[in-house]
Amino acid sequence: MPLNLDELNRPRSRWVPFDGHLDGIEILVRFCGTHETQRFRNKLESDGIIRVTRDNPLAVNLGREAAFFEAMAAKYVTDWRGAIQPEGAAYDAKKMGAVLGSYPRAFELLMAAVADENSFFPEEPEGSTTS
Repeated sequence: MPLNLDELNRPRSRWVPFDGHLDGIEILVRFCGTHETQRFRNKLESDGIIRVTRDNPLAVNLGREAAFFEAMAAKYVTDWRGAIQPEGAAYDAKKMGAVLGSYPRAFELLMAAVADENSFFPEEPEGSTTS
C-alpha cells in the first residue's frame, strides 16, 4: 500500500468487539501514533500512575490502579455500544475504566487493538498493485 502523506495525521478508529462475559458489547478504539503514545506514557509516569521499568513499561503503582484504567479508557476508547445497561448510557471514561479494571479480558482486548496498527488502516483496494 502506498504511503499517503496527506492522510498521515488523520484521526482513525475502529470498533472492537468484546467476548466472554462482555459478549455483545463493542468499544470504539482510537489509533495513537508512536509520539502520542510516548507522551501519554510520560504523563502517566509524571502523574505517579505508572513506573517504567526495563521488564515492564506499564508497571502500575500500588493504589493507582483505578486512575490507570480510567486514563487508558480516556485515551484510547471514545465510545461504546451494545448490551450496556441502562440502555442508551452515554460513554463515560470513568465507568469504562472500571470495566477495564474488573474484566481482565476487556483490558487485554483493548491493548491488543491498540497494538494492532494495521487494523486502523484500510486494506488495499482489490485489483490494485504495488511495486
